[in-house]
Amino acid sequence: RYRLQHTLLRRVREHRLALLTCTHDLDFALAHADRIVFVSREHLYVFNRDEICDCSIAAVQQFLQVNRVAC
Repeated sequence: RYRLQHTLLRRVREHRLALLTCTHDLDFALAHADRIVFVSREHLYVFNRDEICDCSIAAVQQFLQVNRVAC
């Protein structure tokens, strides 16, 4: 997994590409994403990287806690 992430990031930098990825690895997303889309059964939320940790939406906070994301 980490090798694939490293390869993708290297290619993005080298070729100035955009990358759209779907992941539950929020630490990876927080480290590399410009925007994060959080999808629940009822809603779709779009955050700038720095906003997701400070949001007050219960479903997002629960996901962060369950996955032990260090914001």
